[in-house]
Amino acid sequence: MNYSGIILAGGKSARMGQDKALMELDGTPMIQHVTKLLSDFVSEIIVASNNKVHHVFGDIGVTDNVINAGPMAGIEAGLKIAKNDACIVLSCDTPFLDVEILSSLTESHFQDAVIARCEERVHPLIGIYRKSALPTIQEQLNQKNFKMMELLKKINTDYVDFPSTKSKNFINLNTQEAWSQASEK
Repeated sequence: MNYSGIILAGGKSARMGQDKALMELDGTPMIQHVTKLLSDFVSEIIVASNNKVHHVFGDIGVTDNVINAGPMAGIEAGLKIAKNDACIVLSCDTPFLDVEILSSLTESHFQDAVIARCEERVHPLIGIYRKSALPTIQEQLNQKNFKMMELLKKINTDYVDFPSTKSKNFINLNTQEAWSQASEK
């Protein structure tokens, strides 16, 4: 199967206090860590962000069709323009994801979405979504229901469970505290 990649970089970074996509970890912007990982799995990288500065990190940049709707709007905008039916979706603040995680997701058979789960915590922004999920996503956006967990209940979602030994790979760097801990390692 051929995949497109969607990197969600449109957040306001309110908890971080600065643009987290461009913050450097080991001398490289966080978004670029995610781009590098995705590049071996996808034929195109779509950066979903209302900040066009982020668009240079992908092949295509897209802005949200629905403003202030969170990551669901970025997924919707990316799915609409993706040339492939299935899109690997990752948030820009997950620089510790690895090849093993993405390989496990791409090896799964699923209908609308397959999502990573580690230590029983669901990670809706680490997964693969198909265009078949678009009508439900658009319906939720129209109803101003931006909750990703509710979306996953409405579409045919499968999960890939990862052991607790992989929990460090799922760390989101979206607060100064998380950033400080990661920078110390």
